[in-house]
Amino acid sequence: MKQKIIITGASQRIGLFLAKYFISLNYDIIAVVKTIKNELQELKKLNPERIDIIQKDLNERTIDKKFWESIKHNNIVGFIHCASTFKYDTVNDATINIIKEQQNVNCNVFIDACTSYCQFKKEADEIPASFIAFLDSKLDKLNKDHYSYTLSKLQLKASIPFLAMSCAPKIRVNAISPGLVLRSGEQTEEQFKKVRESLPFGYGVDLEDIAQTVLFLLTQNKTTGQIITVDAGQHLISDRDIIFIK
Repeated sequence: MKQKIIITGASQRIGLFLAKYFISLNYDIIAVVKTIKNELQELKKLNPERIDIIQKDLNERTIDKKFWESIKHNNIVGFIHCASTFKYDTVNDATINIIKEQQNVNCNVFIDACTSYCQFKKEADEIPASFIAFLDSKLDKLNKDHYSYTLSKLQLKASIPFLAMSCAPKIRVNAISPGLVLRSGEQTEEQFKKVRESLPFGYGVDLEDIAQTVLFLLTQNKTTGQIITVDAGQHLISDRDIIFIK
């Protein structure tokens, strides 16, 4: 049976790249997306037997036992939580609704997915499925920008070792903590390039770097409870969010 990987947020940015990357490595993909965007539609047309698309607003409907029941006939080897919501705020203008939304999408969905999978799965497989969360390298050197987003990622980071402990031996739980990979917010291409050049090695992180790290966490069956930072030293240099470096 074909090995399948679930990728949330696979309609754009890192999630879309990972879908393409793992298809190239002969995995099949289940894309969980809020909106089916053009690039994902085109990828589906090119690989009609390789991609299943599940449309789900993760702020309203989480990953639960019904979700696992609906795909129980698939050979799931990985769950990669790329979906996120990213809205700028500070402690002075954060609202409860924005805090809850970012908490739901950025953190709770991954916790729910791990919990419900373990409850759904009656017995552990010989090789446990790999559950991978996306964090942010700003957690290695905190700044006050993006208040609600940062709170959600901090809670997710704290949950990784506990989830790994609690969910063994049914799944392995790890996380990747990337730096700036694509232009963020209102960044121009010139600002994006300048930020990358300001990093300790004079270059930044590319999508391929992220994909290779995810592949390691997916296939290294003796690794669990770990967080790998991939940011070309970004967390070493700034007291503000990287997007504000001029």
